[in-house]
Amino acid sequence: MPDLPAKWKGECESGPDFKPTLCNKKLIGARRFSRGYHMASGSDPKVKQEIDSPRDYDGHGTHKSSTAAGANVANASGTAINARLATYKVCWKTGCFGSDMLAGMDRAILDGVDVLSLFRWRFRSVL
Repeated sequence: MPDLPAKWKGECESGPDFKPTLCNKKLIGARRFSRGYHMASGSDPKVKQEIDSPRDYDGHGTHKSSTAAGANVANASGTAINARLATYKVCWKTGCFGSDMLAGMDRAILDGVDVLSLFRWRFRSVL
């Protein structure tokens, strides 16, 4: 793939089980937004079960990303194989918090994302 677009302002955040070196010319950004989650969960012991990084804990985000923009492999490809990806983790095991979702969308726009798609999956929103 060609070099990153000049307008791109995003970055790959580090965190548990996620190193910025996992980003490349395909995955060009990865961030996580957890302030709402942490405010709501307080000292809940479940906090330690979360991966507080851009990495998903169950593969759902990885699966959806490859469906949207995965490269050609034997007998399969994503829908937009030449697209680049930036992931913004805004949902947690206990739910999706409106403040985290909005913060992620705001940051995506500031980073220069052209198309946003929000996969909420099975979680209930906590607004």
